[in-house]
Amino acid sequence: MTIGEGKVQVFYPQTNEAQEVDLGKNRGVVDQFMLLGFGSNSAELRSAYSVTLGGADTINGEKTTRILLVPKDPEILARVKKCELWISDKGWTVQQKFHTGGGDYVLSTYSRMNINPNIADKELKLDLPKGVKFGKLK
Repeated sequence: MTIGEGKVQVFYPQTNEAQEVDLGKNRGVVDQFMLLGFGSNSAELRSAYSVTLGGADTINGEKTTRILLVPKDPEILARVKKCELWISDKGWTVQQKFHTGGGDYVLSTYSRMNINPNIADKELKLDLPKGVKFGKLK
């Protein structure tokens, strides 16, 4: 999956299909979630979310502090009811959990973090094989 230039693109290797969606008016919401835990400082988080300390935890053997975030913006709250972030004692996010309502959530865990690596522009684009079928993101 890549996000850039106002679009999200996802590749499914099993079906050799790529799907794309133009973020349009939702771009700000997506940008907000992308920065959550990877670029927002504490003042920005407190401005956009009600923040509660969740306590100490361990994720993949790494000591973390869990914080709970409830969006203040009604548009974001309509999509995500609350977020949980596990922040490493080293200072970066190692796990995120977005609660979308009805008991559903999206959980992302990050390991082998390489902070501020040099990445070439070509590495930020999907390298799609020949013959890939394109469709709209479902």
